[in-house]
Amino acid sequence: MSYYINMFFSTELTCLPRIVDSYMGKYYSNAVGNALTWVFVMWIIVHYVFDSYLNILFKQMNYKQFTRTRLLNALWYCGFYGTAFLYSLGTIIRNNTSLVDYRKNLILDGGPIPIHILMGLGLVGTFFFQSLVWTGIKDGFDRNCLTYLTLTFLPVMTFYSRRTELFLSLLALISLVQFGFNILRCLSCTIGKKGSGYLNGVFFAILGLFILVHVIVIPLFIILPLIYNQRYGLNIPAIFLSICLVFWWLAEAFTNPLYKYIEHWIKHIDLKNVRVCPRNVLECCLFPIRDDISFNLAVEKLEIKQRETKSIQRRKPKDRGVFVQTLKCMVAIRRKLNKRRASESSSDDSDSEEKDPTTGDDPGNEADSSEEESSSEEEDNEADKMKREYQEETARALMEDIEDKLNAKEATSVAQTESSEEETREPNGSAELEDKKND
Repeated sequence: MSYYINMFFSTELTCLPRIVDSYMGKYYSNAVGNALTWVFVMWIIVHYVFDSYLNILFKQMNYKQFTRTRLLNALWYCGFYGTAFLYSLGTIIRNNTSLVDYRKNLILDGGPIPIHILMGLGLVGTFFFQSLVWTGIKDGFDRNCLTYLTLTFLPVMTFYSRRTELFLSLLALISLVQFGFNILRCLSCTIGKKGSGYLNGVFFAILGLFILVHVIVIPLFIILPLIYNQRYGLNIPAIFLSICLVFWWLAEAFTNPLYKYIEHWIKHIDLKNVRVCPRNVLECCLFPIRDDISFNLAVEKLEIKQRETKSIQRRKPKDRGVFVQTLKCMVAIRRKLNKRRASESSSDDSDSEEKDPTTGDDPGNEADSSEEESSSEEEDNEADKMKREYQEETARALMEDIEDKLNAKEATSVAQTESSEEETREPNGSAELEDKKND
């Protein structure tokens, strides 16, 4: 069986192991290089199968798309960091070494590394390299990729410097903190707002553990003593290990939840743009900003509603009394115009009654025509009076209708502003229907 395993590991997928062996043959084994290549491929396959099957399961459980993505990522890293913590802590306890004392190494410099520690270094290094490639393909290369890159080089530098106890202590501390944060991410995805008070308490407890580990223990008990120890003698692998640790600590300083929490309370406390901050402390500190289709559609609808309410508020007069007084003035001017038109029409009728005396009309006929004209004038006056009354009634009805519309617009504008504030606090609820359609 060992023959077939050695033959499998000696099979080269690429020419990289041969090139590395030609320049670093003292600390390099061709079989180990080939084995790491195959382990990297194994991590990719396992991660793909893990995501595919659990995604189908969570889809049957009616989880939203963005919740499934977050939950899968949290479960994957939760499993790895939990296993890494148990492995590193068990190795430290079995060898009777201290967790934070870097001066006691498991192996002396230049000595051979046991096979189980060598396998642990290979698994951890290839896992972080797989995380770098997976995150870069899925979400693009960001600050988290820089953290994964430095963590990939840590096992390599540990292998060359032979300071395996330092790496195991660092791995135990990192795994403990990251396991706590990923457990909290899983609870946040499954519980939601029902247990937000308990989740906030757990978040601050893990944040205190993070401050203890990353601000006090790692810099004071691991990084600074390693750098200070270089004064006793120049050790090139230890120098590269120190540089790698410093770069990792700086990269972690700008991607950790503590930095996001401080940024949230400084920059996002009065920010209303949900594309930058979801206005929730846990979601802002633990998860990246959503960029799925349903979220973008919900944000676009919210922005359209906000623009509509703003346009309605601009069109609405600032003083309601001025608007009503303007309508009254318009009605009064219309009445005066109608009276003037009626007086002009009556004067035209009186002028038409007077005739030229040279026409020689019969006076009896003139009397009859005058009586007919007077009756027609009375009918016209009555018609004008009825028209004026009708216009006054229509003007009153128009004013009442306008007042009702103004009251209705004010009520709808208040309701729209309240609904826009609720949707700004939680755009996920308005996107539920689009998300189910996408599923």
